[in-house]
Amino acid sequence: MKKRTILPLALLLTFALWLTPTPAAEEWVLHKTLTDFGGDINFNCVAFSPSGNHLAIGTDFNNSKLNARIYNGNTFVYLNGRDYKTDRHSNITAVACRKGWYEAAFGIGVYIERHNTRSGAHIRRDFPRIAGGKTDRILSLAYSPDGEYLAIGNDAGQVIIDHGDGAKNPHRAIRLLRGHTAQVNSVAWSSDGQTLASGSDDGTVRLWNPNNGVNFAVLRGHRKPVRAVAWSRDGRTLASGGTDSTVRIWNVGTERTIRTIRYRNWVNGLRFHPRQQILGVVGSKGVGLYDPSSGREIQYLGGHTDWAVALDFHPSGTYLASGGFDNTVRIWKKIPVLPYDVNKDGKVDINDLIAVARDYGKTGSRPTDVNNDKRVDIKDLTAVAKAVNPNFAAPTLAQEVTTLPFTAKEIQQWIQDAKKQGVDTEGIATLEQLLTAVLHQANPPKETALLANYPNPFNPETWIPYQLAKPAEVTVSIHAADGKLVRTLALGQLPAGVYQARDRAAYWDGKNEQGESVASGVYFYTLKAGEFSATRKMLIRK
Repeated sequence: MKKRTILPLALLLTFALWLTPTPAAEEWVLHKTLTDFGGDINFNCVAFSPSGNHLAIGTDFNNSKLNARIYNGNTFVYLNGRDYKTDRHSNITAVACRKGWYEAAFGIGVYIERHNTRSGAHIRRDFPRIAGGKTDRILSLAYSPDGEYLAIGNDAGQVIIDHGDGAKNPHRAIRLLRGHTAQVNSVAWSSDGQTLASGSDDGTVRLWNPNNGVNFAVLRGHRKPVRAVAWSRDGRTLASGGTDSTVRIWNVGTERTIRTIRYRNWVNGLRFHPRQQILGVVGSKGVGLYDPSSGREIQYLGGHTDWAVALDFHPSGTYLASGGFDNTVRIWKKIPVLPYDVNKDGKVDINDLIAVARDYGKTGSRPTDVNNDKRVDIKDLTAVAKAVNPNFAAPTLAQEVTTLPFTAKEIQQWIQDAKKQGVDTEGIATLEQLLTAVLHQANPPKETALLANYPNPFNPETWIPYQLAKPAEVTVSIHAADGKLVRTLALGQLPAGVYQARDRAAYWDGKNEQGESVASGVYFYTLKAGEFSATRKMLIRK
């Protein structure tokens, strides 16, 4: 590759345009917490696969073992894993997922373990070495965008570039990059694969041409070790952070800092959102989300009770995973900010009304105080009730929930309160409709049944309705015509009721457990609810 010329002026002119602006009406909420590892462990690294179908997680020493685990990257159900026996001086310090392959590489001590994310099979153990290089501890890993090469940062201040599938001969790595004077904590490829950035304990960020090993820029500004580097989606902007509690946004052409963001504590990891102008910063006990063009903090995601040290965005931009020293990996989900969505699940429904009803009469600042007057009262209740469904009728509401957690007497009191406080007639009418729904709430079904999916035939998605005569643990399994299991939908413990509407029926997107669309043909779906089991047929037509 020829040495490239960077146009500083062009970079400055395009900086403000390099990503789609962040929608104003969105926020991130805790979606799921992964805690099923056992023991007192630290989550050192997390990485989504380029397809988004898998989430790879690595831990430190735990009862003489290191845990390398793979989860479904969309449902976050555990798929497979492997425990590596080691001593207390080795941890899984880095993980990277390879594009185009079901493969994750875990850095453990001086070697790399390659793991098949789909089958769980162990692929190979590599010792990335090169003439003149050392075999010091691996601290960082990053696959090139095309998956052909793997960059490795080690404890000796070196960056090694190896084949993506691992060298057959442990002494046949491709290239050794020298220049750092202390350990390399982070490596990152630009989106075009033509530049490699590395951050080191020596306080510098270095830019390399990976094709010839030339170190063509040294970015200085951090006063302490650099723990993380990350490129923007278009490869025009680089971010770095470290133990000086700052994040620096660099113009790589002028080798100068465009902007400095002050963080809460050490910066342990950085990731740019794949679609929006958001920079994720992990450290302290949570994740900070920033607008890199202005340095403004968009949102802070707390929740960890100890150091948070790793993060990654799902390729779709919908999820964010963060791991830390509190024995958890937290999955955050981006949802629209909706007025009256008091429980922050991305929709305004009966559950929001229930939340307000439970807080009725309480004072102080709380999400159920939707008009922000420091009291949850009839005005909040009627506002949310109207937002749930301005024109709901008693039969419709009765089908939405099995049992409402308030009585007709309580609703009658709310109606009286509304009249005393001069609530508008529409609000009072809404409460009267709610009272009618409670008085005429449907009885639970007399028998459990699996109903016909709709639409059928379908492409690419379908809904599977059913009804439960009593509470039960519910699963729906989908099989191909040859009997092979395609997908399992674990719906959890559900109360008795009718699950027929789209927001209540089981949903299948026409994909298997690996997130791949299935072929046209006949499929069978089986409902299991306690001792009940039934099977029906459906057809995918493409």
